[in-house]
Amino acid sequence: MNNLIIALLAVVKIAAFNSSEEAKQSADVVCTGNHDEKTIQAVLDKYDGNNSETCTLIFADGTYHIDGFHTYGDATHRTAIKFPPIASMVFQGENDIVPRVGVNVEFKVRPQAYDDLKSDEQVCVMLFSDRIGRNKNNAKLKNFQIMLPDTKHKVICLNLYRTGGAILENLRMNAAGAGAGVIPVEGSVGIRGQNVNTNGIGQYWKDIYSIGFYEAFQIGGEHTICVGLLGYKSYYGYTFGNYETVEWGVWEHPITLINCSEELCASLPLFNACGEMRDPNNPGRQCVDMISHTMEFRETENPTLKPVLPAREVVPGTWCGNITFAANTNPLSKGNAVDILFWEKGSGHRFKTRNSAHAMAGTTAERLTYVPTYVQTYYDTDLNKLVIFNGEDWVDANGNKVD
Repeated sequence: MNNLIIALLAVVKIAAFNSSEEAKQSADVVCTGNHDEKTIQAVLDKYDGNNSETCTLIFADGTYHIDGFHTYGDATHRTAIKFPPIASMVFQGENDIVPRVGVNVEFKVRPQAYDDLKSDEQVCVMLFSDRIGRNKNNAKLKNFQIMLPDTKHKVICLNLYRTGGAILENLRMNAAGAGAGVIPVEGSVGIRGQNVNTNGIGQYWKDIYSIGFYEAFQIGGEHTICVGLLGYKSYYGYTFGNYETVEWGVWEHPITLINCSEELCASLPLFNACGEMRDPNNPGRQCVDMISHTMEFRETENPTLKPVLPAREVVPGTWCGNITFAANTNPLSKGNAVDILFWEKGSGHRFKTRNSAHAMAGTTAERLTYVPTYVQTYYDTDLNKLVIFNGEDWVDANGNKVD
């Protein structure tokens, strides 16, 4: 059925030009390898305006070529693929993948796709329609890679801004050429999060690898749970609230990251805007919890070839949460480091932040090897008392310096 779906099917199977012959025979649509984004869009458009509640596209193993970015009246950016306004969108590769090891389904942006881009234009590979009310789109995206030809263009691989709920699993966002001394252009993003006032359920990102972007994960919205993400060889592995919203609303409910990682990045997380987006006087105090956060620092291998910058709040005191982390600074390992500066001075004071490599109690000599975090406590066995780091010095409960 290669005439682009005569009737609306519950599930549409799509094969690539280089998929197996068996996959092509069983597919409803076979792409040619030229402007495959148009072929895929033609399928999606069949579900637009037909009061469809669901749309499921299953992709056979293979490479799908993205050769252009197109203008749609109900899209915030020019994009290669625009998902229709629909209650439940499923878009996935047919086989599970291990994102850091290999991929089976690849959406490959070829260099000619950039031919008509303006120098300052930001485009998307995939985004969702903004024609229906906010947060009405819900999506499940799984088992594929988006591959860019370089790190030099302002591309958002996956833009979730108009989704109310998004379940992502086994994905890989990849910009070719990432590495030591290569600073991706500002405006390049692996995944952008949701709009304000998102749905209270259905925000789940799992096992996603994002390499070679200015912002590997540009997280926003609320209620999002992230498990096993890896931001790699990017300027920022993670940013929070670092994009504009076009409607009134709030970002206040928690975001939780569990065992997520950032490796060979230039900076620790950036915390920008939260709270009520139209009221600059609303402090927000959105909660971000980062549990068992993992970091690898390599000054000679990151994009700037400079020491990694600490985490920062654009407006100190507007965010809160709990962070536990461990960091490795040596390419041959040698254990987690105790001398990691996590926060820029003045930032992070509403967070409880702990380097998991720090002991809860011990000698003065051991304590003095630590780079402590704000209001960190330590029972000093030489002094026989609990001491607290006040942001400048270790002090006792009466505020007296102990060193």
